[in-house]
Amino acid sequence: MKLPGWLQRWLPVWRLDLSPTQIRLRDLRTQAEWSALPEIAIGATAGGHNQVLAVGADARAKLAAHLAKGAGATGEVVNPFAHPRSLFNDFQLTEQLIKFALHQFQGRSLFTAAPSVVVSLPPDPDGGYTQVEKRACSELVKAAGAREVRLCIVSATDQQMLASMAA
Repeated sequence: MKLPGWLQRWLPVWRLDLSPTQIRLRDLRTQAEWSALPEIAIGATAGGHNQVLAVGADARAKLAAHLAKGAGATGEVVNPFAHPRSLFNDFQLTEQLIKFALHQFQGRSLFTAAPSVVVSLPPDPDGGYTQVEKRACSELVKAAGAREVRLCIVSATDQQMLASMAA
């Protein structure tokens, strides 16, 4: 659904940079920025189900604390973007990571508008990204809370990305 131009000027537009070394969000209008390591600590509960313990720089410390609890405690730190041939290696963990990033960047407020997000992907792998990878990336960001998603595979300035969202 295309919103009126006067309303679009007031809604947030963010740039999301994804890579195996960093996940970064930047507000294209205010230039506010947030970044973190793309790592997720996963620990097994007593029932055998996996749960997310922490995301980002805290992941390794939280996992160590979880493992120190004793008998039967298991877990690992996963980077969902560390895959040699694909954009990401775990759909659900990638969604959790992006959702965490969006919520951290947005902050807590009673009324918040869902942002439009321009996803800046790492340079094309050999043969380029498949339609499945592009669609999966777009669906992940929408499921994480974005109102509208655009993918950007070529390097572009913030102004170019902002203009692409207005078009």
